[in-house]
Amino acid sequence: MKDSVYHESTKNLHWIAALEKAPYLKKSERLTNDDLYECVSKKFLNGEFVIDSLENKARKHLKLELITKDEFINERKNTISYLISDIEIFPKKNGITTLPFPGGNAQYVDVNPELASMREFYYRGHYNNPDLYLMYVQYYEAGCSYWLIDKSDSGRKADFPSLPIFTPDKKTIISVAFDPYSDSHCELKLCSINGSIITKVFQAEFVNWAPSAEEQGYMSSEGSFRIPIINSKFVWTREGGLNKNYQYLKISIL
Repeated sequence: MKDSVYHESTKNLHWIAALEKAPYLKKSERLTNDDLYECVSKKFLNGEFVIDSLENKARKHLKLELITKDEFINERKNTISYLISDIEIFPKKNGITTLPFPGGNAQYVDVNPELASMREFYYRGHYNNPDLYLMYVQYYEAGCSYWLIDKSDSGRKADFPSLPIFTPDKKTIISVAFDPYSDSHCELKLCSINGSIITKVFQAEFVNWAPSAEEQGYMSSEGSFRIPIINSKFVWTREGGLNKNYQYLKISIL
């Protein structure tokens, strides 16, 4: 099972509609640093979407800058990750993933794997200090999410649209997700950590760029997150595949 929105069960009408309305790649269009900060929040209110600009808030919390491919590749050797990927310890059995807690085991049961209401659980590892399990949750029409679950009481501390990435000091978590169902194709979530408390600081859809759907970003030991990106207007090729004419983004948390 690959942790991706491209799970077989997500190939549905929403995905087809997104392909049909997406502008196909006609020429190379390169992003500049001035393009990076435009972002919005979307709320469904009184039967319609209300869109608010969050660009000023993004500039308050993040420094976004384009880097070269060479810098992206060279800095990868300094990747830091606190995820312990012991996925074989708690395997799924008959559609049930069981995790141990001080008060007893908790079961996460797959629901309707062949229907639109499906929800499937996959244990992906754990973290120490803070003590958390990582659960990958696959939905049919809504993509996927990652849950951070408190090892002490089974409480869900936070959820993220893609793999949560800790900063070296473990004071911040960032998640940058490719979203095939959104016009902008990008969702970013930023949370702070204070002891066992995880608090959302910032969340938005970025308008002009989207992260690679296939190549993961990484957190460097100096505290910046680097990721391949593409102009969101040119995510798709003429043949309907993913455009891999990447640029590279460095995200520093302020």
